[in-house]
Amino acid sequence: MYFEKPLPEGGRFITRVAGAVSVLTPLYLVYATTQTLWDRRRATLPQLFFEPLSEVRQQSATLAGLLERVLGYEPFPLQLAEVPLPEIRVTYLHRTQPTLLTALLSDHLENLP
Repeated sequence: MYFEKPLPEGGRFITRVAGAVSVLTPLYLVYATTQTLWDRRRATLPQLFFEPLSEVRQQSATLAGLLERVLGYEPFPLQLAEVPLPEIRVTYLHRTQPTLLTALLSDHLENLP
């Protein structure tokens, strides 16, 4: 889900709500990113939020409900996100130690189109 708010100085404040699902285990994560865009060449780096932002709380809950009802998945326990997996090799992680979050879901959740 994509939400756009114009800014007084001419830019746009973008909020995206997304879901990530694991192909290895029936877990999902609903999260949000925010970013300010001025034009095609100027933008802030996306900021990642695992806790629902107040302005998109309802949309986050709707997406979570769909993932649970349609796929039968359960929420990824965020308290386990940084658990290191020293004996596991994750091919898309180069030179960094995988965590439970990066191994099951992704290492760059903020990179949304």
